Amino acid sequence: MVTPRKKSLFQSLTPHLKAAVHRLKAAASPSRLSPSHPKPSTKSTPTFIEKRLIEERVPVKIPVRYMPVKGDKELELRAEDQDKVQVTYSKNLSSGGMFLVTKNELFFDSLLLLNVFLPSSGTYLSALAKVMWTDKEGAGLAFVEMNFKNLEKLKNYLKEVKGQKSQAS
Repeated sequence: MVTPRKKSLFQSLTPHLKAAVHRLKAAASPSRLSPSHPKPSTKSTPTFIEKRLIEERVPVKIPVRYMPVKGDKELELRAEDQDKVQVTYSKNLSSGGMFLVTKNELFFDSLLLLNVFLPSSGTYLSALAKVMWTDKEGAGLAFVEMNFKNLEKLKNYLKEVKGQKSQAS
């Protein structure tokens, strides 16, 4: 039974997370599928832990501005929100996530609106990230949403940094 509270929580999810909820429900109840619906594929999308092991984290200390997101209405940074923005730096970075160094308390599963500074281009890229784990030093984040242009900029930056580190060794 879906209560009004559960329904409103589901409606506040981003489209990316809504799709994940639907996939989890379908995987949990394959007997509910009719013959006209294809069975869930055995090949699933990698979890955060699997992505973390696959994608190489590059140790970089770059500025990051972030703001906790309470709902899908706060996905745009407005002038009146400037007092909520925190400034810190990354410890490491990959195309799938980053470690954010912060003394502020961040909660598991919460969403953050990020502006990550890329020194090579002198620009900030925007992303929505989910807190996957925390410790006394900061939080491990997984990128949930990022536009294609920003993702390409990030991948190019990571290639550049890896190239510089290999030349230095």
